[in-house]
Amino acid sequence: MPEPEVEPIAGGMQGCVQLVETIRHPGKSALSSCTYDEPERLALTLKFRNACGVPVHVMMDLLYDTGETEEAGEYNIGPGRTRTSVGFCGATKYSYSYEETSESVSKRSE
Repeated sequence: MPEPEVEPIAGGMQGCVQLVETIRHPGKSALSSCTYDEPERLALTLKFRNACGVPVHVMMDLLYDTGETEEAGEYNIGPGRTRTSVGFCGATKYSYSYEETSESVSKRSE
């Protein structure tokens, strides 16, 4: 299965929450969340930066290579902080939204 192209994107009216990095680990990598018997699957890790002046909650909707979907979240990311999600084994596409004091914003991968 070809690896989807994922570009870092920014969200928000002021773009204050940014997806700064997407990392794919092969199933056999020690950094992968896949089990050892799934070397052909890739694990997706997302790294967010909060450049807002308030803490944010980032919610992720994930689509897996099995057709299943899952919701996950990173909570209370403080201003000026970054947070890296756990690796999601087999995730192929994602969307994310975040909430801050004055707005709610959503972004989706292509």
